[in-house]
Amino acid sequence: MNQIQANYASDGSDSDEVVSQSRKRKAYSTDWKLEVVKFANEVSVHAASKKYKIDRQNVRQWKNNVKKLLLLKESSTAGKGKKRLPGGGRQLSFKELDNELAKWVREQRQKKFKVSRQIIQRQAEKMFNTEEEGTEFMVCVECFGL
Repeated sequence: MNQIQANYASDGSDSDEVVSQSRKRKAYSTDWKLEVVKFANEVSVHAASKKYKIDRQNVRQWKNNVKKLLLLKESSTAGKGKKRLPGGGRQLSFKELDNELAKWVREQRQKKFKVSRQIIQRQAEKMFNTEEEGTEFMVCVECFGL
């Protein structure tokens, strides 16, 4: 870990303290991951982690997911630069509502109407509350960054 020496004593005394700085997370491309896996298969996981300066756990995970990585790489030209496998992230709770809302936004923009985040939120509330009787739908303001 990188270390920084800090001198911030408030009482005027010389108080030198070593402060640890956290390491930045890295994102590796599919091609690079496959290169590491190939080397790990030829030599060893430990040697691959030393040569490429990454954690052994990452190498083991990539070895276990090598079929998925190859599929991602071969699926399209964009797959070569991708860094994550599909399927991550939060799943939609109401897919039909989301599709309807996206269709509505496209229609409004085609008509050259202004469509802001607040307008989309209000429309989502209207659409959900008309479909689902007896349940109250609230849009999360923090989710939209407002």
